[in-house]
Amino acid sequence: MRANDKATNMEKINSKGRTFVNGCALSQDLRKLIVDEIVRNGGDINTGYFPGKFSDVVKAFKVSRTAVKNIWQRLHMERTT
Repeated sequence: MRANDKATNMEKINSKGRTFVNGCALSQDLRKLIVDEIVRNGGDINTGYFPGKFSDVVKAFKVSRTAVKNIWQRLHMERTT
């Protein structure tokens, strides 16, 4: 076994084609990009309303729909509490 095999085994590729490490959260930079994309597509940070499709954001960033939806909902909840 080569020295870098161990590090490579920790990385996986999700069904969308993005590399990730199981158990590690999405970076803050990626989260901000996701929020920015939702806002660019008509999302309202203050109300949490998003007239677009989460699937469009999913395709752009190769993350799950659940991740995108949770990021958006948590942002709205943090702003309203």
